[in-house]
Amino acid sequence: MPLESGTRLGPYEIIAPAGSGGMGEVYKARDSRLNRLVALKVLPRDKVSDPDRRRRFLQEAQAASALNHPNIVTIHDIGQQDGLDYIVMEFVTGKTLAERISSGPCAPEEIMAIAGQLADALSAAHAVGITHRDLKPANIIITESKTVKVLDFGLAKLSRVSEIGPSDSTVTSAETQAGVVMGTYSYMSPEQAQGQKVDARSDIFSFGSVLYEMAAGRRAFSGESPLSALTAVLRDEPKPFPASVPARLQRIIARCLRKDPAERFQGASEIKSSLLESAVEGPAETTSIAVLPLVNMNHDQETEFLSDGITEDIINALMKVPGLRVAARSSAFQFKGAAVGAQEVGQKLRVGAVLEGSLRRAGGRLRISVQLINAADGFQMWSERFDRTLDDIFEVQDEISQTIVRKLQLKLAGGQSRLIKRATNDFEAYQLYVTGRQHWHRRTVAGFKLARTHFEAAIARDPQFALPHVGIADCLLASGFHGAIPSRDVPERAAGLLDKALELDDSLGEAYASRVYLLAAYRWDFAEAESAFHKAVALAPNYDIAYFAYSILCLYSLGRLPEARRAAERAIELDPLRPLYYGSAALIACAERNYPEALQLNERGLQVDPDYPLLTFFKGTVLGYQGRHPEAISLMEKSAVQLSPGGLWGPALLGYFYGRSGRSADAQAVLASLEQLRQTAHVQLSAMAAVHLGLGDVDRTFDWLDLAFEQRDPHLSQLGIDPLWDSLKEDPRFRRMLRLIGLPDKS
Repeated sequence: MPLESGTRLGPYEIIAPAGSGGMGEVYKARDSRLNRLVALKVLPRDKVSDPDRRRRFLQEAQAASALNHPNIVTIHDIGQQDGLDYIVMEFVTGKTLAERISSGPCAPEEIMAIAGQLADALSAAHAVGITHRDLKPANIIITESKTVKVLDFGLAKLSRVSEIGPSDSTVTSAETQAGVVMGTYSYMSPEQAQGQKVDARSDIFSFGSVLYEMAAGRRAFSGESPLSALTAVLRDEPKPFPASVPARLQRIIARCLRKDPAERFQGASEIKSSLLESAVEGPAETTSIAVLPLVNMNHDQETEFLSDGITEDIINALMKVPGLRVAARSSAFQFKGAAVGAQEVGQKLRVGAVLEGSLRRAGGRLRISVQLINAADGFQMWSERFDRTLDDIFEVQDEISQTIVRKLQLKLAGGQSRLIKRATNDFEAYQLYVTGRQHWHRRTVAGFKLARTHFEAAIARDPQFALPHVGIADCLLASGFHGAIPSRDVPERAAGLLDKALELDDSLGEAYASRVYLLAAYRWDFAEAESAFHKAVALAPNYDIAYFAYSILCLYSLGRLPEARRAAERAIELDPLRPLYYGSAALIACAERNYPEALQLNERGLQVDPDYPLLTFFKGTVLGYQGRHPEAISLMEKSAVQLSPGGLWGPALLGYFYGRSGRSADAQAVLASLEQLRQTAHVQLSAMAAVHLGLGDVDRTFDWLDLAFEQRDPHLSQLGIDPLWDSLKEDPRFRRMLRLIGLPDKS
């Protein structure tokens, strides 16, 4: 008999029925102690006498409580009253995936978003030896914020007792006896359907069944009876996919559904990597374009900077066009100087059109020749030659951009008549700016210094030129974060520059993206940082740096990891050839303690640029968090010398792992070198704290963290989520600092 509204089980008051779970009845309830809504699952009275049903009911609580992941429903409590066993869980609003599928197949983009989160949830479960064994659309909830939640661990198999509970009897009670079939027939793996022992690869098969149903709008395996459904799982292949399902997604699903477990993906993290690659390498769109660097026909450095700057301006202008996907600068510039055809470029960047051209300069005149090519067949769609003076450069860029929009049959945003505005009337100021940006893109301390020199010279020539103000702010923000300059004065100086830029031109999405960096990392004002991000992407929808900053400096810092992951994936999608973006996605995976995926993401970034020192350093960091100290230290010793000597991401973190691995003398040597460096150069105070933490000196660690707080060390914006500081999380001093910074306490 269902429980009535007002019934109390311990401190929990029943409000209303909320459905039926795999092992019991679910109610919406209120926790009278914390005054919060909870979901309360009760084993019905008529089932209490069934020892197997009760065992599996309690097993669900044990299995799910071993997991702490944003895509898995959290267990709060377990209890018994008046002969009733109950489990208390977080209350999640939304609809089940089964309800979503009932309205029709999901679009590829929706499948990718849901599948990525499901893969993360399974990775977390499998990492601690838990196999779900009953994954199906009815056990997956999509919240109103599009977050995926996996529930119903009533059939979970627990294979690593030491990580879950103290009793060896758990394994015996949790594993299925040979020949006993448990689960939901249409989603079972073949080995599960035959009553064999299963491992994580069984969940991979069920995952494939769920993905197939999302894509096709029908079950992969069905029948008129449970027996016929089991027969289909064992013998049949699913019907062909609808034509609308991308081929790469079809291949991922098909591999999940292999009958032989050895032929499937061997882990959920492998599926996640394949999904990311599929998103990046999806089918080419006709409304997509790569703008290749203009070839410098003068073959001199001055004209080289100019030709690259014009190319970058056209890319930035086209990114503002609704419905047009534009290959990011770093993706397009990899073909600079390469003898490749438009069709090959189109295949590699998955774009439908390619713009290529050349620039020749003679005194005060320019000749720009461009052609727009259909990447599918190599045929020319449009070509033009512009013979103009240097003063006409902005009009030429705008004309090129406008023509591309017309040829691709797109429309500009409402009321928009120009894509490129005349940013300055001083051509020399413009050339100084584009030269500065080329130096800035090198992302080195020396590059930032050269960039700033050029930006300042541009402003000296034309104080009304907005973009160089943003450029100087970007140099300050990046240099401060990496420890190249003191961070205390960065916020005020950067804010003044960005305010000035927006005063001169309030349509600069780049300025709002830089504000995300400023507000989150330096001012710790995450609400305003989020507002700045939305303004940035409203003005520049395809500006990859905005998504990067939002993911790693705002969402990651706040512990909103599913959202951070999606923003990081969007940055990768917009610019798949920027190694740093894979590094930021790896940091997010680290925060989820999904170290295998973090290593895979690092490897993908290193495939883009094997010599990128920060990614090599991050790889060592991940290995260190796994306790693989010799491997970690070897990698970090090679890469730390290429990073800022006084930054946290550099010798200091290496010193931390020296200490953690027992190499105290080496850690002390790092500490001594940082102390010496402080006499003549800047050293981040979080770096000093990290080395002391590695040596186990917690009080000195907090002394330095307090000083870092006073100096507004930007790394403190990530204090609550960075695994580096995990050992401090129960300390009241740590929690107090989190409150002062405005970070959530996740301990």
